[in-house]
Amino acid sequence: MGNLVCIRKLSLFADLDEEELQRVARLAEKRHYQKDQTIFWQGDSAHRIYIVNTGLVKMVKLSETGKEFILGFAKADQVLGEDAVFGDEAYSFSAIAMDECCVTVCSKEDLEKLFLTNPSIAMKVIYSLSRKLHQSTEQINSLAFQTARERLVSTLRQMAKEHGVPTERGLAIQVPLTHQDIASIINVSRPTVTNLLLQLRHEGVLEIVNHRMVLPNKDQAAS
Repeated sequence: MGNLVCIRKLSLFADLDEEELQRVARLAEKRHYQKDQTIFWQGDSAHRIYIVNTGLVKMVKLSETGKEFILGFAKADQVLGEDAVFGDEAYSFSAIAMDECCVTVCSKEDLEKLFLTNPSIAMKVIYSLSRKLHQSTEQINSLAFQTARERLVSTLRQMAKEHGVPTERGLAIQVPLTHQDIASIINVSRPTVTNLLLQLRHEGVLEIVNHRMVLPNKDQAAS
């Protein structure tokens, strides 16, 4: 029942009916990862998809020169690796547990067998992947022509939306981000991030409360 509850919440399987969801749930197994443990590596053959049940997972991509880019953070009820599995490719990034994580895993082999015998499930999942790809493309396009400040503000707003907790001061971002982490996300230098964060704090766009970044309720940041 636990696997079924997790899978039912996922946008990837949102179009499936109850019987189809149960078929997917029967393929799943639970795995546990400790803080800083790698769930899968960039370049590994994509043999499984991973559904985050609890905890937070960092998605990291290394360039050919070894530069690290943080693509984002996956929280409970989010899926990792599904694009590579269904595209018969390698994982395009590494997934690292930021704290203790419980993850539901489905193997590529089992999913392929399920899709071959249940084409309707395969089509519904393909539609879901198409929607996700469209959303990712739109997000990339929206950041492409922004200044470093605009990218920073957009990133903080998105982080607050996805990982924020309401407080009296505003939305507190629960992901413990360092200045270097933010630099890796928006592709600028760490000193640039430090200077921009100081500007945002001076302008009242950002506050630091209990070592967490908080976006005040009345966010006056220029977009």
